[in-house]
Amino acid sequence: MAYWITPTGHNDPDSAWSNEAYAYDDDTNTYAHPTVGWTGWSSFLELTIYPILASKVRFTADHVTSYCYFIDLDVYRDGAWVDVYQGTYLDRQWVEKSFTEGTVTKARLRFANAYATPYNFAKLWEFDFWGTDPPSAPTSLECETATNPMAVTDLTPEFTAIGGDPKPSDTLTHAYIQVGTSVSGSNMWDSGWIDISDFTQGNRCAEIPYAGSALSKDGRLYYWRIKFKDSPGTEGAWSTEASHGSQRSTSRAELS
Repeated sequence: MAYWITPTGHNDPDSAWSNEAYAYDDDTNTYAHPTVGWTGWSSFLELTIYPILASKVRFTADHVTSYCYFIDLDVYRDGAWVDVYQGTYLDRQWVEKSFTEGTVTKARLRFANAYATPYNFAKLWEFDFWGTDPPSAPTSLECETATNPMAVTDLTPEFTAIGGDPKPSDTLTHAYIQVGTSVSGSNMWDSGWIDISDFTQGNRCAEIPYAGSALSKDGRLYYWRIKFKDSPGTEGAWSTEASHGSQRSTSRAELS
């Protein structure tokens, strides 16, 4: 589920902006602004965010006596700056600009002075990212409190893992487990979303008991994986961990 996400910080590399935090205070009555010299571009203001999957941004800005009405806008996507837009914009209205979805950690923008008079400045009222901030892939998977156990005797073993979410205020609310006789298989149990006791990032979820088809107690090897959903309803990635030195997409357990 995508939604508008407010930047969490800023970087003013040339110290050329004023009231930078007003650009992301969720108040369209306050603004950040640079001073723009003779017929040229202002310095960039970078607006930062924890890693999110984003596909567009929006901003609302002022033309300021019709002199500053050009914007140059980039996003830092998948480890590199990507051009999003350069051109005019509507005065004091929300403007949305789309780009190919990727992991975004910041945006940068600057304004141009179209008139040969110094000291004009644009007003940036607000800026947002459109995207999702899904939980990260679970880590430290345990079955019966052990990693990749090879002698499980309980036919209804319990599973747990450490979860993470890039947004500190989000909690993890649901878990999804698959158990199968092959890597990434779910022929034994496809749990669907299980309501769990909410927990925060970096912590271990409560143990979740197996509730699938009857397991065989004959030295059979089973594979399992898990993912989480957070309080806004965003689905995270499946766990991916090394198993006994061999890279697998699931953890495993042997019943004996």
